[in-house]
Amino acid sequence: IAGEPPPWALPNLYAALASVLPGLDVVRLPASIAYGAYLALALLAGLGVAEVLKRLPPRAHWAFGSLVLGCVFLSTIRPGWSGDQVFAYKNLRPERAELAFFDRLAASGDQGPVLELPMEPGLRSRDGLSILVAAYHTRPTSACYNSFLPQQTRRVQTLAAALPEVDAIQSLHGMGFRTVVLHHNVYGKNSDALLHAMERAAGDSGGGLIRIESDGERTAFRLRPKEPGLAS
Repeated sequence: IAGEPPPWALPNLYAALASVLPGLDVVRLPASIAYGAYLALALLAGLGVAEVLKRLPPRAHWAFGSLVLGCVFLSTIRPGWSGDQVFAYKNLRPERAELAFFDRLAASGDQGPVLELPMEPGLRSRDGLSILVAAYHTRPTSACYNSFLPQQTRRVQTLAAALPEVDAIQSLHGMGFRTVVLHHNVYGKNSDALLHAMERAAGDSGGGLIRIESDGERTAFRLRPKEPGLAS
């Protein structure tokens, strides 16, 4: 589970190094040290190239310099004709259909924090996209894209996994959520079973859900908790 230490431990070489070299103990992500290492390696490479140029006859400088620049170009830009393209243009704007979906929710008067399902933070979740979409519809979202999940997020995960149980709906509403948006297909994972269960609950007057919008790719339900004083 994210954020909890495993029951076993391996020798931490980084911690041993951080106890000797000042500054390493304040680095949150050790992999970020690579950026400084790249700069140092680039400087060393430049010094190496300068030394080689000193030893070459002047007439060979242009050819050697062109060769070095060509290698740098291929290793960084990697154009398509090289067969190993890494950098490419990508439009980060969300799909119009998804923005229109949230626009229709807003037009219907639906407001408040959104619980987005399936809620499975990890490498194969759509949390990053959900956070991007939230920048357009401006509603708080359950999407959490981070290497550490706080206890409250895990609590929401547990309740989301229990949907469409009435108690889970009550608890989620008590935490502030007002709308559930179920994405039908996330990285090949089909959500039909959960969709059918939530639609059945929405068809039950005591089910705690109201189906308010669907576009074939996602369906929205409004949380309808039990009114105080009503018997179960």
